Amino acid sequence: MQITLGELARMVKGGLIGDPHIVIRGAAGLEDASEGDITFLETTRFIPALLRSSASAVVVREGVNSLPLPMIHVRDPEASFAAIAEVFRHPPDTLPPGVHPSAVIADNARIGEGAAVGPHVTILDGARIGKNVMIYPGVYIGYRARIGDDCVLHPGAAVLDRVVVGRRVVLHPGAVLGADGFGYRNEEGAWRKIPHLGTVVVEDDVEIGANVTVDRARYDKTCIGAGTKIDNLVHVGHNVKIGPHCLLVAQAGVAGSVNVGREVILAGQSGVERHVKIGDRARVAGKAGVTHDIPAAFTVAGFPAQDRTRWLRGEAALRKLPGLLREIRALDRRVKSLEHGTDDHPTTR
Repeated sequence: MQITLGELARMVKGGLIGDPHIVIRGAAGLEDASEGDITFLETTRFIPALLRSSASAVVVREGVNSLPLPMIHVRDPEASFAAIAEVFRHPPDTLPPGVHPSAVIADNARIGEGAAVGPHVTILDGARIGKNVMIYPGVYIGYRARIGDDCVLHPGAAVLDRVVVGRRVVLHPGAVLGADGFGYRNEEGAWRKIPHLGTVVVEDDVEIGANVTVDRARYDKTCIGAGTKIDNLVHVGHNVKIGPHCLLVAQAGVAGSVNVGREVILAGQSGVERHVKIGDRARVAGKAGVTHDIPAAFTVAGFPAQDRTRWLRGEAALRKLPGLLREIRALDRRVKSLEHGTDDHPTTR
């Protein structure tokens, strides 16, 4: 792929300083860019890295000048560079429409027009696959599962019995929808499994990362709201309700029966205790442990999770403790010496 710098500037509606005829062959970060690549500068503190870069051009924020290479000025360098990077993205390997001979498909399963079913796919009785769905090798689709139009199921994904997936959903390799929730009863010292008869419902435009597990509900349904994006290695427990347009970052864990509002962000390695409710647009910081309800538009951090500002103040105070302990020990020794009349630091009047 080759495109001129002037064409890229017009595409992102940016101001160009430099030769518009320079040919750009790729997009890369500051450290990896080579001759022919375009890169971007998010903040001026990365200028030294830019000066060491071999990039042929850079996308910068409006007002940044005096750089020794051609520049495209934009309001949001990261967003504009993402649009430019899309131009150079290699198209994914695609499957031709139709069913591969090695696929195992039940006689009463239905495959929509334009769908592509790759090698060694298994589709069980009563499953319904929508139009233009792309199912990569090794995918498993269970009994009476539903897959909406224009979905992409990457290798090794599993959509188990009676799970419902909306339109334009992407499942990355190893994602599992509809495994039993973790439910047991202790009877006379032995753990007895509680049957999970519910299902999972994934709404439109959801993307679910590699090795994500979304457990089926005990009796009702576990729900993932429209437009929600889930990073790799996230666990969603049974009966969880996640609202639309949420972000769940890598290794986040959501215990059973949690209710998450819309546009909520759960940062990496955060955890949510069962039966907790998280309000709309709340933010949970990385590694935070949520043990109680979180109000709407509230940001929490730490364990147990609390107001982020309060937590930061507490963390700052903790770092002062060693010095405070030294002062307290010194004062304690001084008091004891005064009590015994051995103070060697007499007070001057």
